Amino acid sequence: MRVRDIEIGGTYLVFVPYRLPTSRYPNRAQPGTPEWSWWWMTGCRFRLTVTALDTAGDTPMVEGLRVTESSRAEIELTDEQVAALGLPYGRYRVRGQIVDDTDWPVALPELRPLRIPVRWLRPTGGPPPRTHVDLDALGPWGF
Repeated sequence: MRVRDIEIGGTYLVFVPYRLPTSRYPNRAQPGTPEWSWWWMTGCRFRLTVTALDTAGDTPMVEGLRVTESSRAEIELTDEQVAALGLPYGRYRVRGQIVDDTDWPVALPELRPLRIPVRWLRPTGGPPPRTHVDLDALGPWGF
């Protein structure tokens, strides 16, 4: 897509290339960079709602939110709960998975912020081509 066609608040399909060449993505081996986090999404597609547009760099980028599902949960204990458990005073978190009465994971919505190149965006109209793995269809137990 072209930068001028992108609307803030619009939802688009993202097609991540199968290969991320070093010549185009030189920071792909540096942990903490957006390029580094894209490796697990190569060859995949998903929906993204655009929240910001950055045209200042060499490659126009969009920032957006991807809605996923997860059964992971993290709860911070209150001071009263810490005292009731007999733990030393401090901040504690409980991390785990939410399951139903049959021990099956419960899928809850989760927002994941992403920063990606504009060239990966496509309009959502019509059936998407089957050239990429659909991350949205895999659900919380896929990627």
